[in-house]
Amino acid sequence: IELTENRRQRAQWERDALEELRCGDVDTAFAAYRDNDRIVQAPTAIDVRRTMVADWWSHRLAGDTVAMTAYRRNDVDDLNGRARAYLVRSGDVSGPELVLAERPYQGGDQIVCLKNNRRLGVCNGSRATVDAVDPDRGTLTITLDDRRVLLPKDYLDEGNIAHGYATTIHKTQGATVDRGLVLGTDELF
Repeated sequence: IELTENRRQRAQWERDALEELRCGDVDTAFAAYRDNDRIVQAPTAIDVRRTMVADWWSHRLAGDTVAMTAYRRNDVDDLNGRARAYLVRSGDVSGPELVLAERPYQGGDQIVCLKNNRRLGVCNGSRATVDAVDPDRGTLTITLDDRRVLLPKDYLDEGNIAHGYATTIHKTQGATVDRGLVLGTDELF
């Protein structure tokens, strides 16, 4: 089986740059992205992250589906915290709070499940929205693929969810979005 048509990269230069990446010519691909204003640089890593999340927010407000990705889990956690701060300020995330592994979850939060559980109907990588939080019982009710699922305390206490505003590159594979924002690090090259 061979893919013959690219539907994800809309502009020809994007398709050409992706082919250069596949062939190992990172410098040529990188130059194409830079020449088309797709590379954001800043004096510090913190400034890059601030800019990335601000871009995520502006694309989200414009109605785009946006994926923020990073190679390292700690970078993903940082980006998620920054993104969530925008949502809390805007009121998109609110209500009772449940703290799991030092991360707060409230109604409106986007999450990603990290472990398969057939009984619950969730898979590793499933994305969902938190509908309700029951801090007394330690549970979350989520909407997943147009159905509601109650995530019980034991599933949550095992660390089986994370915020889903940013994910690892691995978790994002296969996704089609309007905008993909990748935090570049030395590990990527």
